[in-house]
Amino acid sequence: MSTTIQEIYTQVVRTFSPAERLRLATLILNDLVQHDAELVDQSDTWTEQDRLDLVKKQ
Repeated sequence: MSTTIQEIYTQVVRTFSPAERLRLATLILNDLVQHDAELVDQSDTWTEQDRLDLVKKQ
């Protein structure tokens, strides 16, 4: 039986101190940025689609 993310959080991560959880979150986010940097849109200009997406969400 495979363990779900929710089970891992409940059984393992939730037992960590707040400082340990923040450290884990930092490690995860830094890893994502390093591996998926090409997926992040670094442009500072808004496309028409960006504007439409923003309007739809409000």
